[in-house]
Amino acid sequence: MPIVARVLQHPPVMSTAHHLTAAALLPLGLLACKAPTAQTCDSQPAVTPAPAALRDGWPNEPTGLTVVSDGSLGALGKDGWKCAGTGVSVLTDPAAPSFRALVFTYEPGFPSGYAPGGAYYDLPTPTTETYFGFWWKPSNPWQSQASGVNKIALLFPVTPAAGTIYIMMFFDGHKYTIQTETTFETDTRRLEPNLTATPVVLGKWHQIEWYVRYSSSPSSHNGVVRWWLDGVPQGAYTDLQMPPDPGFIEYTVRPIWGGGVGETKKQRDSFSYGPVHVSKH
Repeated sequence: MPIVARVLQHPPVMSTAHHLTAAALLPLGLLACKAPTAQTCDSQPAVTPAPAALRDGWPNEPTGLTVVSDGSLGALGKDGWKCAGTGVSVLTDPAAPSFRALVFTYEPGFPSGYAPGGAYYDLPTPTTETYFGFWWKPSNPWQSQASGVNKIALLFPVTPAAGTIYIMMFFDGHKYTIQTETTFETDTRRLEPNLTATPVVLGKWHQIEWYVRYSSSPSSHNGVVRWWLDGVPQGAYTDLQMPPDPGFIEYTVRPIWGGGVGETKKQRDSFSYGPVHVSKH
C-alpha cells in the first residue's frame, strides 16, 4: 500500500524534504512514539467519548459520503490512526476534559521546516473526493515563522512525487487565518480565504472542516477545495488541477512549523488535536 510519509533527516523531528512510505519507516523504528511525558501515542489509552456536539457535529460534511473514521486523535490505535514522532503526547486538556488531546510540542530550539511528529490514517483504496474535519487548538502564545506558514494537516495522493495539498494557520504579520496550499506539479499556489477571513484565536479550540475533490481529469482545472472555521465558510476554489493518479490515499496530521529552514523556536509552543471525522466518496 503506498502510504506516504517523509524521511527523518534529524530524528526525532520530521522534515519537509523527500518522500518515503510510512510502511518502510516503521520497521526502522523511525516512526515510533516515545513522548517523554504524559502518555505516549502508542500506549493506546481507553477511549473517552467526546460529547456529541464535538464528535458528531460536522455541519458542512457533504451528503452521500461514506464515513471511514470518527473518533479522537487522542485515542490512537482505536480508530485506524497511527502515530509518528517523539514530540507527541496524549493529554487531557482542562479546557476540553471530555476527550484526550493529541499534543505536538515544539521545545525551545526546535528548527523550522520540521514537525515534532505526526499521525496518519491510510485508506485501503484511494478516493477522489473527501471531507476531513477535526478539532484543533494552537497554543497561546505562538511563535510564527518568517514564511507565515504553520501547517496543520495534509492530504497525500497515491503518487508520492505528485505533491500534496495542506491546510495551515497563516500569519500575514497582523493576524492568523486558515488557508490552504497546493504543491502539485501543475498547480502550486497558496489559496487565501476568499469568503471570510476569520482570525484564529490562539489558545482556543477550533473546529476545522475541509473538503477536497479531484479534477475530472489531469488536464482539467475543475478540482475543488472548500474549508470552514468554526462553521463559517472561509474559502472555496473550483479551479484546481490534480495529479494524474487515482486520488488521495493518506490523511496526515503533521504540524510542520514554517515553510523553510533556518529559524528556531524561542519558546515552548504546541498544537493540540481532538475529535476527528473523515469521510470519502
